[in-house]
Amino acid sequence: MLNSKKFFIKAPLAPFALLFSAGIFLQNVIHLSLWTALAITSIIIFFSLIPKVSKREVVIFLLVLSGGFLRMGSSQWHAEKIENNLAQLNGEIVRISGNITAIRETERGFRYSVYVDSIVTNNATIREPVKVNLYTESDFIASMGDKVDVAAEWREISPPRNPGEFDFKKYYQQQNIWAKGFMEEDEPSSITAQEGFSISTAVYDLRMSIRDLFNETVGGDAGKLMSALILGLREEVPGEIKQDFVDTGVIHVLAVSGLHVGYVLVIVMALVKILPVSWRWEKILIILLLLFYAILSGGKASVWRATFMAGMYVAAPLVYRKANLWNIISAAALILLAYNPNYLTDLGFLMSFSAVISIVFFYNQFNQILPEGMRVNSMRNPFLKGVWALFLVSVSAQIGTLPFTWSFFHRIPVISLAANIIIVPVIGVLVSLGFAIMLLGSWFPFVGVLFGNCIWLLSEIIFWLTHQLGGQTFSYIETSAPS
Repeated sequence: MLNSKKFFIKAPLAPFALLFSAGIFLQNVIHLSLWTALAITSIIIFFSLIPKVSKREVVIFLLVLSGGFLRMGSSQWHAEKIENNLAQLNGEIVRISGNITAIRETERGFRYSVYVDSIVTNNATIREPVKVNLYTESDFIASMGDKVDVAAEWREISPPRNPGEFDFKKYYQQQNIWAKGFMEEDEPSSITAQEGFSISTAVYDLRMSIRDLFNETVGGDAGKLMSALILGLREEVPGEIKQDFVDTGVIHVLAVSGLHVGYVLVIVMALVKILPVSWRWEKILIILLLLFYAILSGGKASVWRATFMAGMYVAAPLVYRKANLWNIISAAALILLAYNPNYLTDLGFLMSFSAVISIVFFYNQFNQILPEGMRVNSMRNPFLKGVWALFLVSVSAQIGTLPFTWSFFHRIPVISLAANIIIVPVIGVLVSLGFAIMLLGSWFPFVGVLFGNCIWLLSEIIFWLTHQLGGQTFSYIETSAPS
């Protein structure tokens, strides 16, 4: 069983991650002013400078806890400042000037995410580093990175009106998107093409090129599935297919996370092995390619968690250290929460970390408490060993994610334990074939056609399976939302 003293000696970052998270959580609950949080931190620092007043460990723990307070407090203070400055704009016709950071085609036109330079009203010019989702139904067509200047009706994103309703306002604000702008088609507008090289534009263009390659070589819903699996373009997948994945309890495969990064890590390690470089450069190249993939796939919290963990695991030998999974998990959490404390309430962050923590803990526990013949390491048949290991991983992950599945989706998956055993390995094959098309499909068209047909067939099998399994009355248990 887990010994807490030994655990914290081997994973010294774990208490720091827990305390920092606790500080963020408490600040969310009691909502102290930034100045109060600063005062508390100053008092702790003052007492820490007095000899023999308190133990060093206690002071360090209090400082980390107050660090969580401060980080969340500064984020809240910044958000309130922006909200107060923009509150006066709701319902007004304003001129929005800024650069396009994302494009999505809608049923009626386009939705552009615009990073704002200025918002001009009749009375003033407001400059805040925020984004606006600009909707247009006209032939106003801009490209990634272009600078636009348009007149639009400014509308605040509405908060939830009923208990349990999804909070779109909070969801978009975590992406620094603060309003919707509906373009005034009759007013003058301008588009200025981007000058020079931009990394974000180059990455976007590459994502769209790969998406088009999947649509060309695979086609149909299978091509859209590949865009979701590899590029994180989950919105490409039709709603009815996504619902089948939800009902079957395998919706996690559509969100680029640890599963996908794990497959990418294996592929990248195999590719790097053929290069004539030293083992140090091999590991550095692996880390750089993982970071590039995280950016290419959209950079969600779940993919950054997996990327940081994989990167630290690969980097451990470079600094002559043995990788400790609990330390790596804690480091990844600290990095992400220090960057954005709002991740602590982000569903992707919660599901990703709860799944990996649960797998690391419960998988080992199962292997200790099960009879000798049912332990993974005791099995000699490779097929049965693989299936049983995957089942235990699925059970372990589900234990950790169950509170969030219940809270957010109001259901408890049942069939997912069996579905994961079938679908997860097939997803691994699809990801591998998808990377083969990315690397070889443009150079050797017959490779794209061959692998594209294989992907189409496997995808159709997955669609059929999820539809059949998700449609059963025993696939999941409907529950009410917790109070």
